[in-house]
Amino acid sequence: VEPTSTSTTTDSTVSSGSTGPVGPCAECGVTRLALPSYGFYACAIAGAGEFLCWGEGAGRFIGIGEQNIGDSPGELPLPAVALDRPIVELAAGEDHLCARLDDGTVRCWGDGTYGQLGLGLPEPLQFQSKDMPPVDIGGTAVQIVAGRRHSCVLLDSGVARCWGSGENGRLGHGDTESLGDQPGEMPPPDIALGGPAIRLAAGFSHTCALLATGIVRCWGAGGQGAHGQGTQEDIGDQPGEMPPAALGIA
Repeated sequence: VEPTSTSTTTDSTVSSGSTGPVGPCAECGVTRLALPSYGFYACAIAGAGEFLCWGEGAGRFIGIGEQNIGDSPGELPLPAVALDRPIVELAAGEDHLCARLDDGTVRCWGDGTYGQLGLGLPEPLQFQSKDMPPVDIGGTAVQIVAGRRHSCVLLDSGVARCWGSGENGRLGHGDTESLGDQPGEMPPPDIALGGPAIRLAAGFSHTCALLATGIVRCWGAGGQGAHGQGTQEDIGDQPGEMPPAALGIA
């Protein structure tokens, strides 16, 4: 049974009271958190758009190998690390991390086996402070989300685009092919949603969009009724299945 929890980034202002900053970073207040839909680590945006991660294998996201962070005395608090511009949003996959920067560009690093980094290489990309290549998303990002092995971006035009593993149709491209693991595959095609989106959510192996009209459409793995369509069939893995029917919640 596949979990269908959503990769989330939530506002979480840390109040330190009179005892100094609280949490994994001693020198900065944490403003946003990112938790994976499948995994045992967490990351946060802190300070002036810097970030830090802790938990199982979290060292791979800050360039110090595959080591766990926070399971032994003396490992916390951590220093925050920076990219070339301030980070405003993080999206956490099983073994990859994506960041949306203040100029609407996107950077991804970690495991790229299924193309989830969108960099045209199926190998892992170790974090490189201030020197991460941008993902060619073909526009300006206003949101970034990550599932277990795929990533999606919402552009300021209301267009949604996804890359990575295409299993179960989670990319919404009408097939199950991976995208982003070979040169020349980015930017990904627009996902047919029947209108502009204002919010995305990525689960373990499915994706949902909230449209400007207030309706919700979901695609990818349909196990346990993840699409809300009264079926467990996958959607988006065959031609002609997009846009999916609106979720019956209105």
